[in-house]
Amino acid sequence: MGIMLVDDPAHDGETKRGPGGPRTQVKEGGGSDTCEVTYTDPEAVAQVRKKLIDSDLAHELAGLFQVMADATRLRIVSLLAERELCVCDIAAALEMTQSAVSHQLRVLRMMQLVKFRRQGRMAYYSLDDDHVLKLYTQGLDHLGHTSGGATGPEKER
Repeated sequence: MGIMLVDDPAHDGETKRGPGGPRTQVKEGGGSDTCEVTYTDPEAVAQVRKKLIDSDLAHELAGLFQVMADATRLRIVSLLAERELCVCDIAAALEMTQSAVSHQLRVLRMMQLVKFRRQGRMAYYSLDDDHVLKLYTQGLDHLGHTSGGATGPEKER
């Protein structure tokens, strides 16, 4: 069963009037998680296409989520959500080597999720800005909402 594009001039599907106005039939069939008969609403499609994220930005955002999809990096973010820490303290808290932590911090820094400052011979890290904290806490909030359970330490928000 193929899917025909609505604006295909060779399309011989029937146009029916639905609750939202005229709709063009595209395909029939489907599984339990899809419509049994699919009709497009050209107005709705045109409206959402205006807001569709462009491909370059989508790739950049996907890169951000890939970086955030690592458990070790998320644990580092969770520490830095509490306070600024030096690499030594992060390594001790995670029971990892400074070298391993430093590698993860470099990845986070490349995506501008964390920043660092030097004080003498020490390097202190913190979250880059409030957006990073919001991204992290909203992820935790979503897990709490979907799993119905506790998701981590209580944060003062």
